[in-house]
Order: sequence, then structure tokens, then C-alpha cells
Amino acid sequence: MIFGFFMLWDLPTISQGVASLRKSRLAPLHAELAPVLSVFGKLFGRALEAQARIALVNTALTALGMWLLAIPGIGLLSMFVFICSFIPIAGVIISTTPIGFVALTEYGFIKLALVILMVTGVHFVEVSTAEAYLQG
Repeated sequence: MIFGFFMLWDLPTISQGVASLRKSRLAPLHAELAPVLSVFGKLFGRALEAQARIALVNTALTALGMWLLAIPGIGLLSMFVFICSFIPIAGVIISTTPIGFVALTEYGFIKLALVILMVTGVHFVEVSTAEAYLQG
């Protein structure tokens, strides 16, 4: 996903560089690869868009759960959840750790257990409904 962000950031320069290949001695290679890379770019863009939607839903549900559990620092923790939503598998653990530390230090083990249940519930909802809807 980070590669995708860098590609989007530098897209005008990359587009100019690729377009200049049409008139170079690499024109036959460009003619062969350009359609394939174009399809790949469109598919990659759709996957990035779907992942962003999933991250937004995940962040909103997690923020709602933190609000219901009265966890302080919802804004910062939610932003961290959104960023970590782009990291496959480990992002859940990375983003839950600070929420769990806040719950543990402010309220104790029971609130930590509730946070873990809340995050498990959010990801169950994400996997069972949101991903199928948002990617389809």
C-alpha cells in the first residue's frame, strides 16, 4: 500500500516518463507492455480504493466502540487505527496495542478485556459484511 501512495504522489512525473518512451527506441516494448500495465494500474487503484473504504468503516466502528467504552483519546487512536488498517494482518495488533494500554492503565484488566472483545467484534463485522460489500 505504501508503494501505491508513492505512485500516486509522483504520478505526473511517471506518466511523462512513460509517455516519452513512445517515441524512443523502446517504442516496441512500450507498445507491448503499456496495455498490460494500464490494466494492472486500474486493478491496483480499485484495490486501494476498496481498502480505503474498509479502513474508514473499520475506523468508524472502532471509534464508536471506544466511545461506548469511554476510552480517552478517541481522535488520535482512531487516526492510528485508520493508518494501521493498510497493514495486512499485523495492523490489527499494532493499532489495538495503544488502545489496550490506555484501557489497562486508565481502567484495569476488565476494560482491557472489553477492548479486545470490541476489536474482535469490529473485525468480525468487517470480515463478514463490509469487505464483501465494499470490494464487490
